[in-house]
Amino acid sequence: MKGSLDGASTEIGLMLGLAPEYRISTITRYLAQLDRRLCARRFRHSVEAIDLRERIRVFNAGAVTGPKELL
Repeated sequence: MKGSLDGASTEIGLMLGLAPEYRISTITRYLAQLDRRLCARRFRHSVEAIDLRERIRVFNAGAVTGPKELL
């Protein structure tokens, strides 16, 4: 991220468009770490950071967390 919210948003934009079945734990963990970094004091009042954190939250909430059931 290196301090650039524009860069971070651009870099993860495609990732945030992944369908739930492709939201593997590696990706959701990375985004959770990014979310924690966006809590830093320098981003606290940034509308862009708040928006990005919300997008991350929605993405991770929609991830498939267990094996698919067989129909």
